[in-house]
Order: sequence, then C-alpha cells, then structure tokens
Amino acid sequence: MNIINISPIFLVLEQSLLAQRKKLVVYHALKVVKLNMYIELISYLVLVLADPWIERAEDFLTIAKDSLERKIYALACFNSQQATELYLKAILVSKTGSHVFTHSLVELLESIESLGFEVPEELFVIAEALESHYIKARYPARHTKPYTERDAKRCIEYAKQIIRFAKKILEG
Repeated sequence: MNIINISPIFLVLEQSLLAQRKKLVVYHALKVVKLNMYIELISYLVLVLADPWIERAEDFLTIAKDSLERKIYALACFNSQQATELYLKAILVSKTGSHVFTHSLVELLESIESLGFEVPEELFVIAEALESHYIKARYPARHTKPYTERDAKRCIEYAKQIIRFAKKILEG
C-alpha cells in the first residue's frame, strides 16, 4: 500500500489562499483609502464653494459698519441682514452643496438645525428681529419711523451674534 504524503499539497494550497487573501485585503484597503480621498476632496470642494458666500457676507458687514459711521442707518440694517443671510447660506452650501432659496433668517436657521446643529433659541429671536429689515430698510413706505443710530447698532450686533455662530460651524 502506497501512502501519499499530501501535506506539501495542502501547504501549497494554504500559501496560495493566504496570498490571495492578502491581495484581497490590500485591494480592499486601497479601495477604502481611495474612498476616503474622494470624501476629503468633496469636503474640500464644498468648503471652497462656501468661500464666495463668506467673502460677500463680509463685504455686506463692512458696508453695514460704514453706513453706521456715515449715519445711513437704514442701509446699516439692510446690510446687516444681508451679511447674516449669506453667512447662513454659506453653512448650508458647505454642508449640503446647496441652500434654501429664501431671505428668511429664521427659515435658514431651521434648515441648519435640520442638519443636526443645535441652534440656540436666542438666535431665532434675533434672526426674526433682523430679517424684517430686508424689506423695511429698502422701501420707505414699509417703515413708519426713520431708522436711528440705535436701530443700526442693534442690527449690526445681531448680525455679529449670528455670524459668530455661523463661523463656529464653518470652522468646525
């Protein structure tokens, strides 16, 4: 009776299977690395998309401050609202690639909240106060009393509060 020693055959099969398994592990690892690179690239591109929104928002905030100094209080309020609106839209663009088509600061904050961000209630209150200036500051018939320095300072401060919140999200 001839006994065939098959252990070398099993050894070769085992080594072949291990080599195939290593190739599969390396292949899957490369796919994961590639996927992570794509995710990082998309995240970077989405942030880059937000940059023009932030730049324009900063321009509006500068104009609001200049308008206060020049005693053009209605424009200080309007531009404060615009700066805030664009910062909030920058968040949405950076996180989703798009934004809600509205001028309502409250609605924009709600959209940000729906993405899982905690929006303090006080921001909704000041957003509601600030958003009315989108219309009132531009159309004289919409505002019954003249804008004052106090109004302008309040609008700029409200804008700064919401913008600080926006910057934390955009930087985080």
